[in-house]
Amino acid sequence: MTPSCTASRHKLENSNQPDTPTDRFLAHTLAVAELYVSLAEAGRTDVLTLIGFHGEPACWWRDSEGEWIKPDASAVVSAGDIEDSWVIEVDNATESLPTLRRKLAVYVGLAKNEEHGPDGGPLPRVLVTVPDERRLAAVRELVRSLPEPAGELFAVTIHGTTVEVISKALHE
Repeated sequence: MTPSCTASRHKLENSNQPDTPTDRFLAHTLAVAELYVSLAEAGRTDVLTLIGFHGEPACWWRDSEGEWIKPDASAVVSAGDIEDSWVIEVDNATESLPTLRRKLAVYVGLAKNEEHGPDGGPLPRVLVTVPDERRLAAVRELVRSLPEPAGELFAVTIHGTTVEVISKALHE
């Protein structure tokens, strides 16, 4: 082998290959993708119009102090003349409730400080989707324990019922 081939081979053998995605990562990614598909399908009916959807990292934004706000997704939907923006946290019950509480408390802080949303507009509502009734009850209790305006800021639902929750909010 020539020196350049040997060096290239050595570089390939010792390169940092990305790890195989974990089941947890894949499940989360698929849940976000399913959320998009559900909203896109609803957009083909009279239920709502999906104006925009962004997964992470495209949905991330910086607050006024330069800190990153990192939801799992964001969506802009409309029905008639009403347009609504949401940031979405997909919870697969793989994080502890204290960890989720800290994440949701960031949104409460943003609302209290009258921070802007992803595109410099108003802070969107936050939809938290969960896998089952047990987690639903736990996360709703967690939201009730947060300071106001948590009650108005958050909606919590089970995966697969996102369209119904967003549609209901559009028609209220």
